[in-house]
Amino acid sequence: MRGTSAWVGLILILGSGSLPAETIRQEQDHYETLENCTFVANAANDGDSFHVSHQGTGYFFRLYYVDSPESDERLHERLQDQGKVFGLAPEEVLKAGKKAKKFTADELSRGKFSVATKWKDAQGASGMKRYFAFVKKNRDDFAETLVENGWARVYGASDVTPDGKGVNETYGKLKALQRKAKSAKKGVWTSKNLQNLPEE
Repeated sequence: MRGTSAWVGLILILGSGSLPAETIRQEQDHYETLENCTFVANAANDGDSFHVSHQGTGYFFRLYYVDSPESDERLHERLQDQGKVFGLAPEEVLKAGKKAKKFTADELSRGKFSVATKWKDAQGASGMKRYFAFVKKNRDDFAETLVENGWARVYGASDVTPDGKGVNETYGKLKALQRKAKSAKKGVWTSKNLQNLPEE
């Protein structure tokens, strides 16, 4: 992965399993950084959202700026929507979603990473409190890593990054990475229908 000072956005959720439950946090206007976080395997993890442990407390993060293919077959409307974007049938989206989920697990299980969050509520179907956040591993922005490898599209919630980069600048960089991934037919962009997809 390339070195970069950028951060990646994620959603935090209450932890599960053997990890203690998270204390509900209040939204703030500045980022709080959680250092030395570790990836936690969980059935609810996805390509762009995953459980994390920090100092013995469990959280669940959802990336800003990006959207990975879904791996949950119960999300019918979401699968249909993503299928139109990725040029895939719903069942193919699910297969891609499982590969994206594995990619994230493999990448984040190797070593520790940092998370920056304002504790902004991201809502969601899980019923747990979730928060948007940014994640950085080995100075790499993980949202960029996902897009660069073809396991996410540029889409969704946005914010100024912890190092002060604006929304337009961040989107522009991610869009450029997405165009390269599509051109190289990486990850989810391997569909034969790619040429028929509209430019975002």
